Amino acid sequence: MNKVKEENLKRGEESEAKAIMNINYWFNGNFEKNSDEYGVLDFYDYDNKIVIEHKDRSFVSWGTYPSIMIGSNKYEEARRLIRLGWRAFFCWTMRDGFYLYEVKETLEKIIKSGICSRSDRGKLERSSVLYIPNDLCFDIDEYQSYNRYIERNRNDPQK
Repeated sequence: MNKVKEENLKRGEESEAKAIMNINYWFNGNFEKNSDEYGVLDFYDYDNKIVIEHKDRSFVSWGTYPSIMIGSNKYEEARRLIRLGWRAFFCWTMRDGFYLYEVKETLEKIIKSGICSRSDRGKLERSSVLYIPNDLCFDIDEYQSYNRYIERNRNDPQK
């Protein structure tokens, strides 16, 4: 395996171990890591029907870019689960915080799609991505808990 890819996987595993603690605390949930090596999304709380995809971007501060990127395949799987009655979130560990975006069944028009390329892992990798504007995301410190998030957004049809 390519050294860069190895390092990325190791950093991802370490970050996920910390992330699941934050997630379980904030959501007051019982999230489990997806055990499927090829699974699309990372964490599932089967009791509360909430699914989360986590990305580690701890090498950059929030707001460095006007949007945050996520693979289109992550959205498609989240949308499939939303249609089955789940709630879905994308989350990012950043240098300066832990940020969430609640996935909607229909993408907001402001979300753009594109193609992302990288070659730092020994070969050219291209994937379809979504660029989610930072304004659609929130720092978990903005709400004390998932319950507070629900209470404050219950009348907002966009949430």
